[in-house]
Amino acid sequence: MAAGRGYDQALKALGSLISGRRRPDGKSWTDAFEAMPMYLERLGLRERLGLLSVIHVAGTKGKGSTCSMAESILRRAGYKTGLFTSPHLVDVRERIRIGGRPCEKETFLRNFWVVWDKLESNQTETVGMPAYFRFLTLLGFQIFLDEGVDVAVIEVGLGGRLDATNVLERPKVSGVASLGFDHTALLGNTLREIAAEKAGIFKPGVPAFTVPQEQEAMDSLGAVAERVGTPLVRVPALSEYAAAGGRPVRVGLEGKHQETNAALAVALCQMWEAQRASATDEDYRRQTAACLGADKALSEAYLEGLAQARWPGRSQVVRDAHEGNLTFFLDGAHTPESVVACGRWFAEAASADAERVMVFHCMDERDHRLLLSKLHAALEGAGDGLAHALFVPLNSSLESLKKYGELNTAWTHELESASRECSPGLPSDALGSIDAAVAWLRERAGGGRKVEVLVTGSLYLVGDVLKNLEVDLE
Repeated sequence: MAAGRGYDQALKALGSLISGRRRPDGKSWTDAFEAMPMYLERLGLRERLGLLSVIHVAGTKGKGSTCSMAESILRRAGYKTGLFTSPHLVDVRERIRIGGRPCEKETFLRNFWVVWDKLESNQTETVGMPAYFRFLTLLGFQIFLDEGVDVAVIEVGLGGRLDATNVLERPKVSGVASLGFDHTALLGNTLREIAAEKAGIFKPGVPAFTVPQEQEAMDSLGAVAERVGTPLVRVPALSEYAAAGGRPVRVGLEGKHQETNAALAVALCQMWEAQRASATDEDYRRQTAACLGADKALSEAYLEGLAQARWPGRSQVVRDAHEGNLTFFLDGAHTPESVVACGRWFAEAASADAERVMVFHCMDERDHRLLLSKLHAALEGAGDGLAHALFVPLNSSLESLKKYGELNTAWTHELESASRECSPGLPSDALGSIDAAVAWLRERAGGGRKVEVLVTGSLYLVGDVLKNLEVDLE
C-alpha cells in the first residue's frame, strides 16, 4: 500500500464526504439519486452491476435484521454471501460483509482507492463526489463484484425510491419489512406516503414480499406493486414453518418481533434460490406457490441460519467483562414502533431479581418526548419497570455528530427532563460521558446486586457503548 493511503487516510477521506441530510451543494435528493448512474459509468460498473444476484430489502424497522438472517441462511446453504447494511456500530467495514464478516482491511483499501481515484478524477462542476452513503454504496457494489459473491443481500439506507441502492435495476427478489413513521420530512407524514416511497424498490416482474402491515400501508404497497407490474405477496407467519419432527423454528435474534423478520428472510431466501436462473412469468407463479405452499418444513441450512444469525446492536445481550453482576441489553431502536418492541423485549428478557437501569440517547431530530413516553409505557406495562435512568452524550468522532458530543450537555439534560415528565417517580441522572455511565453502572453492580441495563434510542449510542465495553463485532 502506497504511503499515505492506509486505513486512517481512507477514513479521513470518507469523512470528508459527510453532508448530513441538508445537502450543502443545494441539490435535492432527486438530483443526488439521478447522479448515481453517472457514478456507475465513471467506475465502469454500469453494465457489470447486472451481474450481481441481489436480494433487496426496504422497511422502517427490521430490515437490517431481515437482511442479516437472510445472509446467514444462504451462507449456511453453501453460497458465498455479500451483505450491505447501515449504519455501522464501530468500524465502517461492518457495512460491507463477505461471508458474514466485515470485509478485510486489505480488500476494503484496495477497492476504496480504486473507487475514490476514479470518482475524484472524473468530477465535473455539475456532478462532483458522491456523499458519504452513496460512496459506500458504490464501494459495496465494487467489492461484491471484485469478490465474486453468489448473492448480495442489500439493505436500503433511507426510503427506497430515491435511495442510492435503488440504482439496482433487476434484483432477484425484493422485500419490505415492517413500516412505521420515520424520516417523515423526506418520506411523507402518512403511512400511505411512506409505504409508497419504500415500495419504490419494486421492479417489473421481480418477486416482492412483505410482512403484515397496517391496512393503509398494505394498500399503498399493493397499489405500487400493481402499477409497477409485480404481484405482492404477504409472507406466512414463522409459526407455520417447522423443523424436523414438528419442532418450532428457533430464531437466534432476541425478541418476539424478530419472528416477523425471520419469516420475511425465509421467503426471500426461498425465492432467491428459485430465481437463480432466469424466470418467466409462469416460473414466477410456480415458484411463489412453492414458497408459500403447504409443505413448510425448512431445511437444515435454513434452520441453522435462523438459529445462528447474529445482528450486533439489535436485541443484543452482553455480559460485562469487568463486573460479573452487570449485563447490558442493547438495541438501537429509534422510532416509536421500535422502542415499544424494544421495551417489551427488555421487560420480558430481564431477570426478575435484577435492578433494571436504562441508558438513553437519541438525536435531536427525533421526537424525544414521544420516544421516551412510548418506551416508558412499554417497560412499565410489560414488567417491573426501571430503578434508574441515565442520559449520556455520544462519544462519536464523526464530524457530523460532534454537536452531539461530550461538550453538548444541554441536549442530555433535555432528555433527562423529558424522561422525568414521562415517568415522574423514576430516579435519573444526566452524565457527562459514556465512560462515566459505565463506571456508575459497575460501581452499582459492585456491591453484589445484579444490574441489567437497557441501552437504546440510537444505534450510535449502542455502537459507542459496545466500543467502550471492547466487544468484538467480527
